[in-house]
Amino acid sequence: MRKTVLAAAIAALGLIASGCSSNAAANDSLTGVGAMRASWNAHHGTAGYSAIAVDSAGRVVGYVQTLVSQPLAQAIARIQQNLPSDATPGAPRPVAGVESTQCEVVDFHSQQLSRALGGPHGDSIAAVFMSTNAIALNTAAITTATVTTGDQALVSEC
Repeated sequence: MRKTVLAAAIAALGLIASGCSSNAAANDSLTGVGAMRASWNAHHGTAGYSAIAVDSAGRVVGYVQTLVSQPLAQAIARIQQNLPSDATPGAPRPVAGVESTQCEVVDFHSQQLSRALGGPHGDSIAAVFMSTNAIALNTAAITTATVTTGDQALVSEC
């Protein structure tokens, strides 16, 4: 009886998988933002990452990363390693947040992410970069990056 139930479950999974979009294979190659959580874990673990957010399909849609103090350009390059290969960054823009905090926000766009996540803003990713002293941002010493996708409401302040 268990073998029959197991065989039926496997067959049902095959039917479900065959109903997936033609982009499913390409989307499953993602290992960072937009990847399934299991793929993220296999490539990243949890060291240095916190607040990893997943959507209802189990795809990673945001996280916070603690960085070794580094210049903004290096921090942007580090975050871009966790994005789909076609992600293109916009220019960093300084933003003032609550209680006079300061940060730099970089918006990225990716068609691969759009295909994986869908939604009206699925191609958008925002990364907020901060230094230890959030009141007086030091772009030569970035220590934290918060990354979120457009369908999760892009960050617009610190």
